[in-house]
Amino acid sequence: MFNLYFRKGVIVIFNKDTKKANFTIILKDNNIEKAIRKMKNKATKLGILKTYREKQRYEKPSDARIRKAKEGKINLYKAKKKRENNL
Repeated sequence: MFNLYFRKGVIVIFNKDTKKANFTIILKDNNIEKAIRKMKNKATKLGILKTYREKQRYEKPSDARIRKAKEGKINLYKAKKKRENNL
């Protein structure tokens, strides 16, 4: 689903389907550990890993609706709790 391209201190993650770059990471001082950390953070923020895991198996439309409803309820609960804490 995704290709990793590395050359001259630049890491680029490509989407195989659209052939567009999802994001680019530039290495500074050849610090690979820091670049990997940045890559993980960007991937989680963009939801790349989540979509990859979801597309590994077929999910019935009814199951998808149920899952999204549960996620919505959880997000509402978290937002409500956050609002109460900010008061």
